[in-house]
Amino acid sequence: MKNFRNLLNKAIRKRELESEKGSINESIEMLKELLLAILESKSRFDKTNYKQYGETLSQLALTYWHNHQYLKAKAILKKCFRIAILTGDRKLLATTYRNYSRPELWKTTYELTKAMENAEKARVIAKSEHMIDIVWFTHGLMKLYQMFGKPTSIIRKLVWEEVYEYITVSRKFKDKISRNAWLDGLLMDIADAYGLLSESVLKIAYRLAKFQKMARRVEQVQVKLDTLAEKKKGKV
Repeated sequence: MKNFRNLLNKAIRKRELESEKGSINESIEMLKELLLAILESKSRFDKTNYKQYGETLSQLALTYWHNHQYLKAKAILKKCFRIAILTGDRKLLATTYRNYSRPELWKTTYELTKAMENAEKARVIAKSEHMIDIVWFTHGLMKLYQMFGKPTSIIRKLVWEEVYEYITVSRKFKDKISRNAWLDGLLMDIADAYGLLSESVLKIAYRLAKFQKMARRVEQVQVKLDTLAEKKKGKV
């Protein structure tokens, strides 16, 4: 499908714009229409076409996650796994593992353990494939390491790897929105890894997220700021 990349990027941008309003139904419909167009363009089992279908499905799953529709996101991600394995698309496999590691998709402690394993697999594959958005994979793993109380030495080692990755890839990646989203996530991770810096760094992350109109990230940073405020009250 010749105009696939433009149509997919258009749907992703629409999601970013809609997320500020709290609902992203229009971008969901755009992605569904793109899936239908891919199927109609030629045989679904053409390898290139199939990879486009898998990549679009992956973005639809992520969009459902942004819209808090977690069961739908999980169901689609299972399809993404099958397509990634069938086509040998390791980048899709890495992305699917990354999205399947999101804590909101899991309920029990055991399931969250599997989520952390998914995040670790995702990052290993992303590194082996030299994926430009490696910072995104490291940020996902950092979140789960923090949830499971990994030793400070491990968390700080990983956050400095994330710093190096950001510096390396941000020079090559032209998409400013993605770069700033990665930077915002990195600031959150630094705040978590180094407690003394937390409040100041989180406030910078909050302002950056507001400036970028990233509603979901604003919520995430606000939760961390509220938690810090509660801890301060407890010490008074």
